[in-house]
Amino acid sequence: MGDPYSIAKNEIIPHLKRNRNYLKSNNMEVLVNNVVINPNTIRWRRYSTNFPFKFRQKPGPDNALGKIKFLFPNNYNIYLHDAPSKHLFERSKRAFSHGCIRVADPIKLALYILKSDTTWNAQRIDSTMMDNTPYPIAIKPTFPVYITYFTSWADSKGDLHFRDDLYGLDKKLSAEIFGSE
Repeated sequence: MGDPYSIAKNEIIPHLKRNRNYLKSNNMEVLVNNVVINPNTIRWRRYSTNFPFKFRQKPGPDNALGKIKFLFPNNYNIYLHDAPSKHLFERSKRAFSHGCIRVADPIKLALYILKSDTTWNAQRIDSTMMDNTPYPIAIKPTFPVYITYFTSWADSKGDLHFRDDLYGLDKKLSAEIFGSE
C-alpha cells in the first residue's frame, strides 16, 4: 500500500525532475502547510527525501480517484473511491491503485451511506459530483467499516477461487495459524 509521502517521493518528485510541467499536465498542485504554492518557485532537483511538500490532484474528470471519495478513519491512508477508468473492473488482476479500494457503483454506495439523510437523493449526488469543487459530507450517524482481505474463497456453488497475495499477508497468517516453519 502506498502512503502519500512514498507516492510523492517515488513517483511525483522523480517526474518533476524530468518534466517541470508534470503537475500542470496532471492537474495537480503542491502545498506547504496546506497552502497551495507556485511549483515553479521550487528547485525540484534539491529534493529526494525530507521535503516539506504535499501534492494534490485537483477535482475533475481526469482525477485518478474519480468524482467521489469515501474517507473513513484508519491508520493506513486507505479509502474508497470512484474510478474514471471503469474498464479496469473487467480485468482479473485489479491492483491498479496504491492500496485504496475502487468502487464500481459509487452513487449506489453514497445513497446507502446517506440513507438516513433525506436531503440526499441520486439527483443531488449526481449534480454534486458534476461540480469540480470538493464537497465534504459528514455522515450521521456513523457506522463501522470493515475491510477484509481474502486470497482464497469458495463461491455460492462451492467452487474454490485463488488470487495472488498482493500484500504478502498469507505467509504471516499461515505462521499465526499453523506456527512458524
